Amino acid sequence: MKLYLLKPRKEKPEDAESGTYETYIGFVIRAKNEASARKMANEEAHCCLVKDEWLDPAYTSCIELLKSGEEGKILSSFKAG
Repeated sequence: MKLYLLKPRKEKPEDAESGTYETYIGFVIRAKNEASARKMANEEAHCCLVKDEWLDPAYTSCIELLKSGEEGKILSSFKAG
């Protein structure tokens, strides 16, 4: 299994409303591959404005997190309404 970090892209296509509240800002997911990680995120984020946003690389990034690397935060998520 691998760990994946999924986040919305800063520059989404025009039909995405990136400034809204009550939306998912990111996921850290353990999965066998990127497709499985995207599917799990998409199933959790049923409230998103764009259908299947977490499955589409145009809307979201999905990077594998490696064991090695510098010490630091993986995801810090805060969006007050």
